[in-house]
Amino acid sequence: MGDISGNGLAKDERKGSKMCNRVQTLCACLLLAGLAFGSVSRGMAEEATSPTKRVKSIRVKSPAAAARLTNEAALEAAKTTGLTSDVLRLTTDYIQKYKPLLARDLENLRATNPKMYRARMVEMAQYARQLEATKDPAKRARREQYLALEAQAELAVVRYKESPEASRPQIETELKGFLDKLFDFKTEDDRAQLEEARKNLDAQQAAIEQRAKNRDRIVDRELTRMLGISETLAW
Repeated sequence: MGDISGNGLAKDERKGSKMCNRVQTLCACLLLAGLAFGSVSRGMAEEATSPTKRVKSIRVKSPAAAARLTNEAALEAAKTTGLTSDVLRLTTDYIQKYKPLLARDLENLRATNPKMYRARMVEMAQYARQLEATKDPAKRARREQYLALEAQAELAVVRYKESPEASRPQIETELKGFLDKLFDFKTEDDRAQLEEARKNLDAQQAAIEQRAKNRDRIVDRELTRMLGISETLAW
């Protein structure tokens, strides 16, 4: 009976051992499955976010996309101002070079006051086309120098207002230097205009004197024309 009882216990222990092994195997499988699911989930999340990142990167870095946005902005600006694309491009370059304060506030002005934005752009377009129409290289270079000095003076005023008290004397000296140069430019231009006016006046005076010398001939020709008399002596 003892042997039979011993065999029964041995069988029970083997069954228990097998059951434990199965439970351990099942737990290990569940653990591996959980790890695998987590890895897959992370991969899916990364895959879901990476296209967005790639799209954002393309939008920022792609020259074609940037050019498209620029063209859209240019078309919108042309529509708002009524200027052609060429004139708008010319005007924008002019503002950026010679009107820095206006360039800084232009976008905000377009959003807050489209009517004023249009008026300023049309005004600047006139100045830009006048500069472009100056064919004399010396005159154009002189005008560009004057406009550049004006722009520097405007920026100096802004720096003066935004700087601490200790820095203002130096900025004031710089501004005075710009104004001195601008004054010299204006004085030279005024003298040049006066000389040109004198030349025109001299030419007009000579023309008047010449007409006075030929007074009788001019009167007789006008009389003939008004009366419809044929000039038989015409060459």
